[in-house]
Amino acid sequence: MDESKLSDSSEESLKALAQLMIDNNSVKIEIIGHTNSTPSHEYCDKLSSDRAQSVRQYFISNGANPDNIEAKGAGKREPKYSEFSAAGRTSNQRVEVKILAL
Repeated sequence: MDESKLSDSSEESLKALAQLMIDNNSVKIEIIGHTNSTPSHEYCDKLSSDRAQSVRQYFISNGANPDNIEAKGAGKREPKYSEFSAAGRTSNQRVEVKILAL
């Protein structure tokens, strides 16, 4: 799916992490967007960056400190699943959140 829109299924997790960041201003995170390997690198880089920025904007709009949030796109460079199946390609289209500091 070539979208950067947040899924409804991620709402609960994102809301909980946003609240953690509001309650603990020392929490710093990195958001990394990913794609599958089908499109060009240029397209994947932009899409993955857009996905990460969508999540970053969600946290900011819910009260998290923007200075504590890094966002980047990894494009198709870090697949977790096999690209030889449709299920693997779909699973590689994801956003990860890493906690950098508590």
